[in-house]
Amino acid sequence: MVNASLRLGGSLLLDNHIRRGRDFSAALVGDLRVSESGTVSSSDELKTLDELAGGRAVMRALGLDPESPELSSKEVAQQLVEVVARAGRGEAGINTHFLHAGQILGRMIDVIWRLLRPETIILAGPLAGVEAYSVGVRKSCLESDSSLPLRISSMSSQEAARLLALNEFIATRNLPLEALAG
Repeated sequence: MVNASLRLGGSLLLDNHIRRGRDFSAALVGDLRVSESGTVSSSDELKTLDELAGGRAVMRALGLDPESPELSSKEVAQQLVEVVARAGRGEAGINTHFLHAGQILGRMIDVIWRLLRPETIILAGPLAGVEAYSVGVRKSCLESDSSLPLRISSMSSQEAARLLALNEFIATRNLPLEALAG
């Protein structure tokens, strides 16, 4: 699962177990180094996927400063919520930036697909709810392989966290279910 919010995060679920990796950093796709063009040449500047395809990247493209020291994390998150709402209303120019960021993420999802061949890749988070972003992701990753199992989730990050926590609790415990039989 890729969670597209202010930054890009991920979850890796293998054999019904969350894989956390070293220092709990498995699936942190936002830290991947990529070029904006999608190619790598000596003239390409590499940036993190967060810098190119996360919510902060869209905000910067719109002239906002999500890194401003005057803003709290909560205020930056609220700004993203407002930008997402503006995109939903079809405000001029905003969806172009979401589409571009989605295309960059889509190219990286294609790489992940080719490397790991997961059963499903889920795109979740507030950016997944922006149609232009989802279209950009789909366009980039499905144009080279239409069999890529991409699903766009409308589930909120909070709902996903609750379900993952519940799954972790139930799937990894030997619960005394015989006590339920009465």
